[in-house]
Formats: sequence, C-alpha cells, structure tokens
Amino acid sequence: GIMFSRFVLFQFVVVPQAASALHCGLGIVGGGPGGMYVSWRAVLNSKSDSTVCLFERSNRVGGRIHSLRQQGPNYDMVVEAGAYRFSPNRTSIHFGNFTWSLYTPITAHLILDALQLRVKRYNPSPGQYDSNLQKIVDASGHDAGYLTFVEKMLAEAHEKSNNFVFLPAHELISIRAGGPRISLTFASGEQVTCDKLVLNIPQRPLLRVLHASPSLFSAGSPWPAV
Repeated sequence: GIMFSRFVLFQFVVVPQAASALHCGLGIVGGGPGGMYVSWRAVLNSKSDSTVCLFERSNRVGGRIHSLRQQGPNYDMVVEAGAYRFSPNRTSIHFGNFTWSLYTPITAHLILDALQLRVKRYNPSPGQYDSNLQKIVDASGHDAGYLTFVEKMLAEAHEKSNNFVFLPAHELISIRAGGPRISLTFASGEQVTCDKLVLNIPQRPLLRVLHASPSLFSAGSPWPAV
C-alpha cells in the first residue's frame, strides 16, 4: 500500500447516520473483502472508544464477491457472480513451459482459523486440478456462498463494538486534507471527518477521487504527498 501523511491507501442493514454530525477515528471506504477485513481487525484490536466507519457505494458488502442465493427452480442454489473458492495449499497446473499456481494462505487462515467456517472440497473428484480447492458450506454441507466470510466479519464487527458503523449507499467523491482531520465528501453532499483513512476502491473510482482532491497533492506533483 501507499502511506500518506494522514491516510493510508490500502490495496488490500444499518441506517445511514447524518454524515454532518459524524466523526470517525478510522474511516474505511469500500466494503469489499479488503475493506471489511481492515474494519473487522480494527474493531478486534481497538483499545479506544473511537468510531470505526465503513463506507460502501452499494447497499451490500463483498465488492467483487457476490453470492446469489435461493436460485434455481427450487430456490436452493447459490450462484457465484464473483470469487467462489480458495486454495489452502499450493495448487499448480502445468501447460508445457507455463505453470499456473493457485495459493491463498491468508484467505484460508481467515476462513478456517479466524472465522472457523465450514468448508468442503470444491471438486471432490480425485486427480482433478481443483480437487484441493475449498468452498464454504453450511451446517448441512450445502453451498453457503463465498460471500459468507465477508458477511461474518461484518456481523462480528457489529457484535463486538458499539463504535462500528456500516454506511451503505455512500459514494466517495473527494477528500480534503488539511488541519488535524480529513474531510470526506460523498455523492449525496454529506461530509464526514476522520482522523485516519483507508481506501479500498477500484482503480478508476480511485483516480476520479484523487483528481477531485487537490489538497492531497504538493504543488506541481502528480502524486499524493507522502
């Protein structure tokens, strides 16, 4: 990631509150798995009463992970519209001189050890390249949806702290740095201040935000001030 002087750029339903009255000790923009993970860890490790705020443009967490549940004629299927499995051990596929490897040890540790979710083999057929990959299941062994691990972090953050706030339908437009606090402006016109900031948003939205945030840049520099 890139560390700025007053915020961190990390390349890692609650009713919205009146943003004009909201101040966050830590603000996280982007409710994908990376932003949700930072929020969850901040809540677990917090030793103060400062508020942890998670802002998300859409009305859900997960970002590019989107499990569509209750699909099919019997409403008993889960369709994954994004990421759907993880690899606790290195899995390699060889194509001539090319090797494609799958290995997600951090995700595996989060799902298996920290969140202790139930899993089973994605492909139970022995000998298949993906037979060691894992998916998340429910107590009956049925597909629960890969989104489950992000949803559980959200639920635990709410359970463990009254100082965690999830604010959906908040699209960040610009950032103003100056003085002791960072000011965030959202598409609705609402403004929020925070002491520290984490951005977990895709490249194009990030570039739009940076373009609209001249106070982050030194005169003549194309990069945010470090």
